[in-house]
Amino acid sequence: MEPVESIRKAQSAMEYLMTYGWALLIITIAMGVLFYLDFFNGVATVQSTCISSTGYLCTGLTINSTGYAIVTLGQTGGYPITVTGIACTNSTTPPSTFVSISGAILQDTGTSKFVFQCPGAAGPIGKAYRGYLWMVYDTESQSDLVVRIATFSAQVVTNAGMGTGFGSNT
Repeated sequence: MEPVESIRKAQSAMEYLMTYGWALLIITIAMGVLFYLDFFNGVATVQSTCISSTGYLCTGLTINSTGYAIVTLGQTGGYPITVTGIACTNSTTPPSTFVSISGAILQDTGTSKFVFQCPGAAGPIGKAYRGYLWMVYDTESQSDLVVRIATFSAQVVTNAGMGTGFGSNT
């Protein structure tokens, strides 16, 4: 009877090793996937979004570590507007000061890149910031219109400087 008993013990040991071996393999694969996806880096990732209000366009928002933001803005109002100021806040109330812009005319179908200081956005790479974009502009019939043009979320992605002012029309 000893050979049968020893076969049972060997079978039991093999079943034990196989069960825990598969569990260990699955845990190892799961950990590998988490490391591959950079889950353990300690920095939460925020998807950069810019949701524009009706009549406006907002794309490509980026913030650097000194708090400068760069964004491509446009409008679809059917007539050209002259942008005289731009700002961002983390509240829904209009800011008291705007970055002065001169010579930025947004045509109905065109866009321009704007670079401006975003108070409170400065910080280390990976810092998340959510806020609102504001614009002051003139039309042929009205001046100094203040409008919240977008809601955005972004993450500080670079230490590089972006300069000041606005870029070229596209």
